[in-house]
Amino acid sequence: MLLQITQKGKPAYIRCDNGPEFISRVLEKFAEENGIEIRFSQPGKPTQNGLVERLNGTQRKECLNLKYFNTVKEVQQDLDAWWNSYNFDRPHSSLGYLTPQQFIDKNQNLYFNLVAA
Repeated sequence: MLLQITQKGKPAYIRCDNGPEFISRVLEKFAEENGIEIRFSQPGKPTQNGLVERLNGTQRKECLNLKYFNTVKEVQQDLDAWWNSYNFDRPHSSLGYLTPQQFIDKNQNLYFNLVAA
């Protein structure tokens, strides 16, 4: 995440559920050191984090549930391939049938003009 912060700037906040990986002291320390607020969704309210829940479900259905994995390395390789396809090869109807990367490229100037205003 530090490389992403260096390249793209830091987020104002991170929205997450109350899973153990998100209530850890390590995440809390990282957020505090980088001036990032952590916003937790209410327990039992996955709709408060709907976009991420949808992405997780799609990833599970299209990648993780398709085979048995023998090693964490195998899981990571398949996830990397799925993620690249999802972001760079696959048009999304919600983005006007552009890939996420095409959408970012097309709208980058709009974003920077809004930030600079």
